[in-house]
Amino acid sequence: MIYVDANAIVYLLHDVKPKSDLVIDTLSRSDQVYTSLRTIEETSYILIRIYLGKHYGVKDIHKIREIINQQGLGFIKNELKAMRGLLSDTIL
Repeated sequence: MIYVDANAIVYLLHDVKPKSDLVIDTLSRSDQVYTSLRTIEETSYILIRIYLGKHYGVKDIHKIREIINQQGLGFIKNELKAMRGLLSDTIL
């Protein structure tokens, strides 16, 4: 049994080499892979911060909240969809 944390999910989604290769290798050796709702929430938060930092130069949590309040989460729709796909394909 393996518990997957937010870092592992982000490595996979962003194909961070060589970490993503290590995660894939580790996951492929186990029949039971788990995570938690808290980890999914944390991963979503990390993905939002990475996106806003990269595209808007935003690092301040108050500015992040302001952008989300103004624009919603549409800007990260594809990343969240990819995360849902990864979770449904990989993790129970």
